[in-house]
Amino acid sequence: MHLIFTIQKEANVMYLLNSSFALVRRIMLALLMLLPLSAFAAPQETFATPEEAVTALKEALKDDGNEQVLKLFGEEYQDLFIQPDQAARRANRAKVLAAMQTLSVLHELASGRQELVIGDKAWPFPVPLVRVEQRWHFATAEGAEELLNRYIG
Repeated sequence: MHLIFTIQKEANVMYLLNSSFALVRRIMLALLMLLPLSAFAAPQETFATPEEAVTALKEALKDDGNEQVLKLFGEEYQDLFIQPDQAARRANRAKVLAAMQTLSVLHELASGRQELVIGDKAWPFPVPLVRVEQRWHFATAEGAEELLNRYIG
């Protein structure tokens, strides 16, 4: 009789432990669902100089994939820079790359802030380069706003 009570007691302890772990797993899953997906995104690439950023942009435009573009501008802005139509994406990238090969000049807007000017018509690239803590990156949020302003007029 004592053995039956011991087995039942151990079974109750195991049930409580399994229930507790299941509850903890559910709570963790609920908390993870509250986080935005951008919290898991890879950090945006930074560069020692703005010239390095321009070179990386050229390389990203040569690549048929999207990974390098997302590293430059940030995964949260993929809707702005990644077109679902592969043929249109290739054509647009080739057009920008050709313009960059014709002319690619950095124009200082302010200390720690530069604008890339490209092509024979000196088109200002909408995403500026900014320096934060001695590293340069594309200021994609500002570029997104600029693209919207240019689209609307």
